[in-house]
Amino acid sequence: MYCGGLLLRAFLPVVLFSLAFPTFARAAFEIVAADAVVDDVNQRTTFRVTFTQPPDFFGANDLGQPNSAFQFFYDAEPTDDEVDFSGDDVVIIRGVEIRIDNDIPVRDSLNPSGEEFPNAEGWGETRGAVDYELDGATISFTTSWELLKESDGVFGYRLFALERGELTDELTFLSRILVPLPAPLFGGAAMLALALTKRKI
Repeated sequence: MYCGGLLLRAFLPVVLFSLAFPTFARAAFEIVAADAVVDDVNQRTTFRVTFTQPPDFFGANDLGQPNSAFQFFYDAEPTDDEVDFSGDDVVIIRGVEIRIDNDIPVRDSLNPSGEEFPNAEGWGETRGAVDYELDGATISFTTSWELLKESDGVFGYRLFALERGELTDELTFLSRILVPLPAPLFGGAAMLALALTKRKI
């Protein structure tokens, strides 16, 4: 009984401390909103992504995986309403690599040589890198069409959010040009651009 009393006296302060300072589970790092603004005149695209919380791009786990990260699979020539993960027209926008040089590399999705590029995780050679702006939970950056292999402003992308290497959320975006209805029904308009966002649940 005396021993039990000692254990109780030793354990009770810990219990009281835990009750006084409860711990809460950290919300998952997920995507709230994303958009891409196309500048046809200057042939560049500005991306903006808002997450559920300000990202920690520079902290990492023991495997070197960032606490917060994102990655775009950008398809300059999507077909049949599908965005490919790799191909001649697909590049990888590597938010995962922000912690390396504090910029965002754009890589080829194909790596025919099989060369192990530093920090690429198997993806292809770097086509270039872009600066970014971070405002709270929103990141924005602009990249040239040359880096994106873009030619006409019609594109699609898959955006992944990751937390310490684990996928937490994803979003698919497609932009396409629609053929208009006949003139009497459409008021004589020639073409209409539609941006279609589909969120995978």
